[in-house]
Amino acid sequence: MKQYIYFLMLLLLFCNAVGQQAPSDTTLLWKAGVTGGITMNNHTAGFSTLPNVPSCSPGFTSGSGTGIRVGGFWELPVQPSLMLSLGAEYTQHNGTLTVNETQTVDDNGAVSATIEHSIKATLGSIALLPEVQYSVLNTVVLHGGVRVGLMMQKNYAQTEKIVAPSTVVFSNDRRDRLTYSGTIEQTSALDVAVRVGVSTSFPLATNNTWALEPHVYYSRMVGNVLATSEQWKVHGVQVGASLVYSHWYYPPPPPPPPPPPPPPPPPPPVPKLEIISAFTPHLLDEQGKEVSLPLTVKNVVSQNTYAMINYVFFDSASAVIPGRYKLIEKEESSRFNPLELNATSTMQIYYNILNLVGKRMQNIPASKIQVVGCNAGDGAEKNNTALSKERAENVKKYLCEVWKIDPSRIKVLSRNLPETPSNTTTTDGTEENRRVEIKSETTELLEPLIFSDTTRSLTAAGIRFTGNVLAEAGVREWKLELRHNARVLKVLSDTGKIPENLTWEIAPELKNIERVQGSFEGTLHVVDREGKQVTVKTESVPVQQVIMKNSTLQRFSLITFAFNTSTVSQADQRIINHIRKNITAKSTVQITGYTDRVGEAEHNQVLSEQRALQVAKLLNVPPEQASGTGAGNLLYDNTTPEGRFYSRTVIVSIETPVE
Repeated sequence: MKQYIYFLMLLLLFCNAVGQQAPSDTTLLWKAGVTGGITMNNHTAGFSTLPNVPSCSPGFTSGSGTGIRVGGFWELPVQPSLMLSLGAEYTQHNGTLTVNETQTVDDNGAVSATIEHSIKATLGSIALLPEVQYSVLNTVVLHGGVRVGLMMQKNYAQTEKIVAPSTVVFSNDRRDRLTYSGTIEQTSALDVAVRVGVSTSFPLATNNTWALEPHVYYSRMVGNVLATSEQWKVHGVQVGASLVYSHWYYPPPPPPPPPPPPPPPPPPPVPKLEIISAFTPHLLDEQGKEVSLPLTVKNVVSQNTYAMINYVFFDSASAVIPGRYKLIEKEESSRFNPLELNATSTMQIYYNILNLVGKRMQNIPASKIQVVGCNAGDGAEKNNTALSKERAENVKKYLCEVWKIDPSRIKVLSRNLPETPSNTTTTDGTEENRRVEIKSETTELLEPLIFSDTTRSLTAAGIRFTGNVLAEAGVREWKLELRHNARVLKVLSDTGKIPENLTWEIAPELKNIERVQGSFEGTLHVVDREGKQVTVKTESVPVQQVIMKNSTLQRFSLITFAFNTSTVSQADQRIINHIRKNITAKSTVQITGYTDRVGEAEHNQVLSEQRALQVAKLLNVPPEQASGTGAGNLLYDNTTPEGRFYSRTVIVSIETPVE
């Protein structure tokens, strides 16, 4: 970059040879113009985290980036070589701050990993620039002044990622984490900087009324980006040019020349691209019939009950507890609170199975358990009861060391296949048989978890936008982007003609709009075949949040079945009795059966229905309120054994009016 600046300064000095003086019989009254260029930003910093943004960074010290600078100015001569100037500019102070660190992570053993922390800052300010200019060597002008501005754009995008080695991931099974974006908080109100520079002039007219003035500036921030004690400054080198108009006093002009010839005929009309009618939203029900606005989100306070599968699954020929299970240090055990698992997923609750058992054994000192190690019964695991025992011993070791459970309370057993094995002829069944089973006569140790939450539903299944665009040259492409504030809810796009009815099926995407407050709107962008563009906003879609206080909803994700069976186990009989107590004469009960991915689709459909009907019979619920989905609607990731076990279930929903 230095070589580029030196070259440009030499170019400015060279321009002295081609500069032209204003006519001697004229007087410069004032100058005005527009300016623009690029800015090469240098960020110096001394902070580790942005305000209210979680980060594990060891500290950011520097960064760089580029941006644009546009504005205008007005200049007034004081002396032949001295000029006062006042300008207004918009400047981008963009930059990316990065720092790397090396950490030791657990990837089936200690591994040294390089972690890159980065913050991409998008900064922009509008400023006033009072300045003094002094001319030397006729056409070379030295500039000095200050810029006082307001930081109007202050966005960031933060991420932390593992750059090496390529096989290591974080605990979230991704190579990145702590990815956030938004508006930087606690920024300084003013952006103050000192600016110096040099420029020259290339006349564009013989009377010196118009000129092109290339320039180079250096700007050094006096204040700080953040309004905290932590340092963050942006300095920059700005390269660009100004288009300048000079207003002179001239002697009275000579008589006017004869009038010019008439102008040529106008060119043929340009094909039109315009919006004929605004795009209006209409709500649709599941049958496609129109329903009235607003879109209502019904919020029902619900009680969700989650079953605990008492199995820990292992990788092939391994006794190491897999990394997807949540294992903590013994110092953390005293702070573990099962209530903090509320609002997490069923699988995240399950991955805390050892911590939940450890916590409950601490709370019930008289309780005891058996840990039964099993193997898949094939390959390296065939008749390998030593591996089965080692798996069970590792579960016991974790409970004893982390949760300080007396070893005498944990009995280790080992066997080959589990007492109730999965299908040994399939890969899925083999994975499911590689496990440790936790058993206890103290039923409280493995009781389900009960949390309160909010269940949401919509009063419409889709939104249709109707409108009309005139594109005489034809439409090349279009895009409808639906936003709530800065958050994109949905993007519909295609090439060719815009459909008369643009429809967004919102029912499968409840999570995108369930927390919208107020309203959201769309922006339609159209490009015709000649490259012309038009953008229009749709009418807004009002969203109403309604809290349903006249009913309660209870969901029991409890009953889990053995492989390929519909028989309710003895342990699940206790759950059935508990559910039955929550059903009143006014309750609306819905029972839905599910299966895993194993087996033929027709068989799984029948099996899921049999499971639902069996539970309905035990609950004294009419069979019309029971249904099965087969494997067409998998509840959980079936690539893991625990996901398949949890998919072999029946979910019971009970909605009861509040008296």
